[in-house]
Amino acid sequence: MTNTGILNIHQLATVWTTDPDAVKIWDLRTAPEFADCHIPGATRIDDLREIARSVWAKRDVLHVLIPQAGRSALEYAEEIERHRAEDMELAEIDCAVLNGSHDEWCASGRTLFRNGTIETRGVKMTESLIFHQLFEHESSTYTYLLADPRTREAVLIDPVLETVDRDLKLIEELGLDLVLVLDTHVHADHVTGAGAIRKRLGGRVKTAVSARAKVSCVDIPLEDGQQLRFGDSVITAIATPGHTDACTSFYLPTRSGGMVFTGDALLIRGTGRTDFQQGSADALYDSVTKKLFTLPESTSVYPGSRLSRFYGFNDRREEAQSTSWWRSFQR
Repeated sequence: MTNTGILNIHQLATVWTTDPDAVKIWDLRTAPEFADCHIPGATRIDDLREIARSVWAKRDVLHVLIPQAGRSALEYAEEIERHRAEDMELAEIDCAVLNGSHDEWCASGRTLFRNGTIETRGVKMTESLIFHQLFEHESSTYTYLLADPRTREAVLIDPVLETVDRDLKLIEELGLDLVLVLDTHVHADHVTGAGAIRKRLGGRVKTAVSARAKVSCVDIPLEDGQQLRFGDSVITAIATPGHTDACTSFYLPTRSGGMVFTGDALLIRGTGRTDFQQGSADALYDSVTKKLFTLPESTSVYPGSRLSRFYGFNDRREEAQSTSWWRSFQR
């Protein structure tokens, strides 16, 4: 039996925005309250025992309950434990209760489904940018979703084949129009989801990877410095070979300093390996020091992988590192 946990608003938001498929939200508020607004993907129930009878019961996810107004998370946690003693199916399910009300979720500026549309206040936004960082556990790969809130045009960077359904579900729930799928390089540890996404969505989405990768089926073979537009934003391809001979980083300027998506060229506390796929330590050193380090000091670095996969570090931080931090590390 698994004891019922209690999550605060920030913890739930972190799980929900980083890996939506890892959590299923159950809303115990009244039908009118749920109809007015709710967290995207949530299901309203009247009795928490309905969880064990749902199609979600057998899935490896964390089941999170949104409490009714006037009832505490501790009350629900104790109620769940009482039902666990009587219901073996419920006893096998990982459950947690939100320590806070739905109103607090709204007040904290989180994402809502209201009046048939998604309000994107809950997605991390950089000025006029919608931004999601997603994670694929098997390959320890990060996928990034960026979108213009005005036009709803979106870009997906480094999608993984096994999580295409998750990514497209999130894009649909946020009401976005995916126009570009970018790969930082041809990956050795997983198959890109770009082809599957293009097949599912048709001609309205274009795939892009470095021209040096010589991928014949790609829509846009990228050259160093090539710019791609989505909505009111322009993202620039920067050739950063070294991990492979066709690695590309993507730079997006923002008023706060900019974002660069480096794939496996620059990771947290290190770089990608250089011993295969025409890799070169010399080329990678030049890419990092002569290209990435020339970006503005306040640029945030978003890597393509968790470094612990390659070097044994137990670093599970998911926030970006700034280029100034890396420069100080180099010195």
